Amino acid sequence: MAELKEKDTREEPKTMDLKKKTNWWKGLSKIKKIVIVVVVVIVGIFVIALTATNEVSKTSNDFVNKILHGYSNSAYDMLSSESQKTVSKDDFAKIVSTMESILEDKASQKSKSVEGETGSSAKGQVLYEIKGSDGTYTLTVNLVKEGDEWKVLNFDNSKN
Repeated sequence: MAELKEKDTREEPKTMDLKKKTNWWKGLSKIKKIVIVVVVVIVGIFVIALTATNEVSKTSNDFVNKILHGYSNSAYDMLSSESQKTVSKDDFAKIVSTMESILEDKASQKSKSVEGETGSSAKGQVLYEIKGSDGTYTLTVNLVKEGDEWKVLNFDNSKN
Protein backbone atom coordinates (compact mmCIF):
# COMPACT_ATOMS: atom_id res chain seq x y z
CA MET A 1 0.00 0.00 0.00
CA ALA A 2 2.91 2.33 0.73
CA GLU A 3 4.12 1.81 -2.77
CA LEU A 4 0.79 2.85 -4.15
CA LYS A 5 0.85 6.12 -2.23
CA GLU A 6 4.31 6.94 -3.56
CA LYS A 7 3.13 6.38 -7.09
CA ASP A 8 0.03 8.43 -6.48
CA THR A 9 2.01 11.41 -5.14
CA ARG A 10 4.45 11.60 -8.03
CA GLU A 11 3.64 14.09 -10.75
CA GLU A 12 3.42 13.11 -14.33
CA PRO A 13 6.21 14.46 -16.55
CA LYS A 14 5.18 17.74 -18.10
CA THR A 15 5.20 17.89 -21.86
CA MET A 16 6.39 21.02 -23.60
CA ASP A 17 3.65 22.99 -25.17
CA LEU A 18 4.36 23.05 -28.93
CA LYS A 19 2.93 26.54 -29.20
CA LYS A 20 5.40 27.85 -26.59
CA LYS A 21 8.28 26.15 -28.37
CA THR A 22 7.50 27.78 -31.72
CA ASN A 23 6.93 31.24 -30.22
CA TRP A 24 10.23 31.52 -28.35
CA TRP A 25 11.16 34.68 -30.30
CA LYS A 26 7.96 36.45 -29.23
CA GLY A 27 8.73 35.72 -25.61
CA LEU A 28 12.07 37.54 -25.68
CA SER A 29 12.44 41.12 -24.55
CA LYS A 30 13.36 43.79 -27.08
CA ILE A 31 16.86 44.06 -25.61
CA LYS A 32 17.49 40.34 -26.01
CA LYS A 33 16.22 40.45 -29.60
CA ILE A 34 18.54 43.37 -30.40
CA VAL A 35 21.51 41.56 -28.83
CA ILE A 36 20.78 38.40 -30.86
CA VAL A 37 20.48 40.36 -34.13
CA VAL A 38 23.69 42.30 -33.45
CA VAL A 39 25.61 39.10 -32.67
CA VAL A 40 24.34 37.42 -35.86
CA VAL A 41 25.30 40.46 -37.97
CA ILE A 42 28.79 40.64 -36.43
CA VAL A 43 29.38 36.93 -37.00
CA GLY A 44 28.17 37.31 -40.60
CA ILE A 45 30.51 40.23 -41.27
CA PHE A 46 33.41 38.35 -39.70
CA VAL A 47 32.77 35.29 -41.89
CA ILE A 48 32.55 37.42 -45.06
CA ALA A 49 35.75 39.31 -44.19
CA LEU A 50 37.61 36.13 -43.35
CA THR A 51 36.54 34.52 -46.62
CA ALA A 52 37.59 37.57 -48.63
CA THR A 53 41.02 37.84 -47.00
CA ASN A 54 41.56 34.10 -47.38
CA GLU A 55 40.89 34.32 -51.14
CA VAL A 56 43.28 37.27 -51.48
CA SER A 57 45.90 35.50 -49.42
CA LYS A 58 45.58 32.25 -51.39
CA THR A 59 45.95 34.02 -54.75
CA SER A 60 48.85 36.13 -53.54
CA ASN A 61 50.66 33.16 -51.96
CA ASP A 62 50.32 31.22 -55.20
CA PHE A 63 51.68 34.17 -57.21
CA VAL A 64 54.67 34.72 -54.89
CA ASN A 65 55.55 31.01 -54.88
CA LYS A 66 55.51 30.96 -58.68
CA ILE A 67 57.82 33.97 -58.83
CA LEU A 68 60.24 32.57 -56.24
CA HIS A 69 60.45 29.27 -58.12
CA GLY A 70 60.85 30.90 -61.54
CA TYR A 71 57.48 29.95 -63.04
CA SER A 72 57.10 33.23 -64.93
CA ASN A 73 54.45 32.05 -67.43
CA SER A 74 52.13 30.77 -64.69
CA ALA A 75 52.70 33.93 -62.64
CA TYR A 76 52.05 36.10 -65.71
CA ASP A 77 48.68 34.40 -66.19
CA MET A 78 47.73 35.56 -62.67
CA LEU A 79 48.20 39.24 -63.61
CA SER A 80 45.12 41.38 -64.13
CA SER A 81 44.16 42.27 -67.70
CA GLU A 82 45.30 45.85 -67.00
CA SER A 83 48.73 44.62 -65.86
CA GLN A 84 49.16 42.35 -68.87
CA LYS A 85 48.63 45.41 -71.09
CA THR A 86 51.55 47.21 -69.43
CA VAL A 87 54.16 44.44 -69.40
CA SER A 88 54.96 41.79 -72.00
CA LYS A 89 55.46 38.14 -71.10
CA ASP A 90 59.15 38.38 -72.05
CA ASP A 91 59.77 41.46 -69.87
CA PHE A 92 57.92 39.83 -67.00
CA ALA A 93 60.05 36.68 -67.38
CA LYS A 94 63.20 38.83 -67.02
CA ILE A 95 61.87 40.40 -63.83
CA VAL A 96 61.01 36.99 -62.38
CA SER A 97 64.43 35.62 -63.34
CA THR A 98 66.17 38.49 -61.55
CA MET A 99 64.01 38.10 -58.45
CA GLU A 100 64.50 34.33 -58.39
CA SER A 101 68.29 34.72 -58.48
CA ILE A 102 68.33 37.13 -55.50
CA LEU A 103 65.48 35.94 -53.28
CA GLU A 104 65.21 32.69 -51.33
CA ASP A 105 62.36 30.36 -52.16
CA LYS A 106 60.35 30.99 -48.97
CA ALA A 107 58.27 34.05 -48.16
CA SER A 108 56.78 34.93 -44.79
CA GLN A 109 53.42 36.69 -44.98
CA LYS A 110 53.37 39.71 -42.68
CA SER A 111 49.96 41.29 -43.34
CA LYS A 112 46.94 41.25 -45.61
CA SER A 113 44.01 43.57 -46.18
CA VAL A 114 40.91 43.75 -48.35
CA GLU A 115 38.81 46.76 -49.32
CA GLY A 116 35.39 45.84 -50.66
CA GLU A 117 34.67 42.18 -51.24
CA THR A 118 32.85 42.44 -54.54
CA GLY A 119 32.58 44.56 -57.65
CA SER A 120 35.14 46.62 -59.48
CA SER A 121 36.24 48.40 -56.31
CA ALA A 122 37.44 45.21 -54.59
CA LYS A 123 41.15 45.49 -53.81
CA GLY A 124 43.56 43.52 -51.70
CA GLN A 125 47.14 43.86 -50.52
CA VAL A 126 49.50 41.29 -49.04
CA LEU A 127 52.95 42.03 -47.62
CA TYR A 128 55.72 39.46 -47.35
CA GLU A 129 59.19 39.37 -45.88
CA ILE A 130 61.71 37.44 -47.94
CA LYS A 131 65.38 36.83 -47.26
CA GLY A 132 67.68 37.49 -50.16
CA SER A 133 71.34 36.95 -50.95
CA ASP A 134 72.07 40.57 -50.01
CA GLY A 135 69.60 41.21 -47.18
CA THR A 136 65.91 41.08 -46.31
CA TYR A 137 63.22 42.34 -48.67
CA THR A 138 59.59 43.38 -48.34
CA LEU A 139 57.41 42.23 -51.21
CA THR A 140 54.06 43.98 -51.61
CA VAL A 141 51.44 42.33 -53.83
CA ASN A 142 48.38 44.40 -54.82
CA LEU A 143 45.34 42.56 -56.12
CA VAL A 144 42.04 43.44 -57.80
CA LYS A 145 38.95 41.41 -58.37
CA GLU A 146 38.12 40.66 -62.00
CA GLY A 147 34.78 38.91 -62.20
CA ASP A 148 34.91 36.20 -59.55
CA GLU A 149 38.72 35.93 -59.46
CA TRP A 150 41.42 37.84 -57.64
CA LYS A 151 44.20 38.95 -60.00
CA VAL A 152 47.55 40.62 -59.35
CA LEU A 153 47.45 44.30 -60.25
CA ASN A 154 51.12 44.92 -59.44
CA PHE A 155 53.87 44.07 -57.01
CA ASP A 156 56.88 45.80 -55.60
CA ASN A 157 59.91 44.64 -53.66
CA SER A 158 62.14 46.82 -51.56
CA LYS A 159 65.21 46.07 -49.51
CA ASN A 160 64.75 46.61 -45.78
